[in-house]
Amino acid sequence: MRAWKKDAFLIGLAALIALGALSYRLECVHQQIETSLPTAPNRTQAAPEFFARLADAERQAHHRWRGRAGLIELSRLYHANGFLPEAARIYRGLIAIDSSNARWFYLLGIIYTGYGQLDEGLPLLRRAVDLAPKYPSARLKLGDTLFKKGLRIDAIASYTMLLQLEPDNPYALLGLARSDIEDNKWSSAASRLRQAVQVHPKFAPGWTTLAVVCEHLGDISEATLSRETGEKVGRFREMPDPWVDELIDDCYDVYRLRIVASVSDNQKTARRLLERAVNLEPENAALQRQLGSTLVALGEIGRARVHYERAVAIDPNDADSWAYYVQVLSSMGDTVASARALVEGLSHCPTSPSLRYEHGRRLVAAGRLDEAAVEFRETRRLRPQEANSSVELAVIDLRQGRLEAAVAELHAALAAEPEHPFALEALTKVAIQSGDEPSAQTWLRRVRRQPRISGDAVEALVRAYRARFQKAP
Repeated sequence: MRAWKKDAFLIGLAALIALGALSYRLECVHQQIETSLPTAPNRTQAAPEFFARLADAERQAHHRWRGRAGLIELSRLYHANGFLPEAARIYRGLIAIDSSNARWFYLLGIIYTGYGQLDEGLPLLRRAVDLAPKYPSARLKLGDTLFKKGLRIDAIASYTMLLQLEPDNPYALLGLARSDIEDNKWSSAASRLRQAVQVHPKFAPGWTTLAVVCEHLGDISEATLSRETGEKVGRFREMPDPWVDELIDDCYDVYRLRIVASVSDNQKTARRLLERAVNLEPENAALQRQLGSTLVALGEIGRARVHYERAVAIDPNDADSWAYYVQVLSSMGDTVASARALVEGLSHCPTSPSLRYEHGRRLVAAGRLDEAAVEFRETRRLRPQEANSSVELAVIDLRQGRLEAAVAELHAALAAEPEHPFALEALTKVAIQSGDEPSAQTWLRRVRRQPRISGDAVEALVRAYRARFQKAP
């Protein structure tokens, strides 16, 4: 009996010690959480829904047992809505109580590096990579930060490790190409960049950097093509970063929702974000218009019409909303409503080049060429950097038998856009038909360098040249 009592006493003592240790640990964590809580921002700085969730998360953070979950919720809310100093304070607290989680080191690191505080961010990114060596975004951010710090050997190692995780990763290839450029290894840089854009043809910085490299190597043709392709594929997009990207689901900042939606390659994601933004600010005409455009891209034309109608009702002076509204009505086959919207749009926005241009096109379709020419001249005055109005005027001149005037308009189009494909083709045809062989050769060379002119069109011009001059160009 005594032995049994002794064993029971020891077991009870061990349990008591363990409970005490657990209680002490919980108390330490609780104190750390309390010291990590930032002061809530002014209520005029964000949507009411944000503050409602913030209050719930704060209550949870103060709870002894659920404090960690509340602190994590607060970190997401603050980071997602642009309250970065507050988020950074919380991440420092999370690192203290959860030091084996790479996410907190990474998210705090990108806040520091985003502010240009590379010395503070670099060790955090190194630690994140140590804890999560297979997370690609951490490898990339570390490589980019090392490169900015001038630690290129370490940066190359980081980019190389990223390529081992994801062969053909364009961001890693771009980083290595930039390092090659620093070392004057231009051919190596070109090879890496060609690999990047071949696998990822919409990788804009790969194209623009390749243009610079090809110019240095003396390949002007590839440089021109690369630069034009870079401009065509659009803006730079960050590499997908799940730990950051998922924060958008906690965002109540309409501006941030719009920006993320505009750069998203996934139109369904863009729609979800914009629908949320519209719910937050239903009287925002620009949001209604952007959601309408996203729905058009998804083929949901009927729903797009509703949002364009709302946009022009909210802000009748928004010319872009009218232009999109007119287009979507036309695509739906509602010609009466489209014509009415065009007239109404012009009444509110008489200096809109898009609406004036569309009016000109409709006048051409109705055979009212002189009136259309007035509209195109006004469009050109309002938007001189674009060639389409001059091209339309050239077509009208050709239809009315004014060849010299048409040629002048085509040259005006090229003055606005030096490689406009229609203008190049048309001037080549004019030179061939008029028997001006030197000019025909010059224009044909430019046509062959223009990637937006199809191979069939080029071949047709070559045949016309042979037929006119009885020899190959």
